[in-house]
Amino acid sequence: TAESVNSNSENLIKISEDLIQKIKLFKI
Repeated sequence: TAESVNSNSENLIKISEDLIQKIKLFKI
């Protein structure tokens, strides 16, 4: 359903943001 797709996209955004933060920490 549309709701499940929306929640999945939100989860992917959160995961990608976490990965970006980890990459920034590694670059420092």
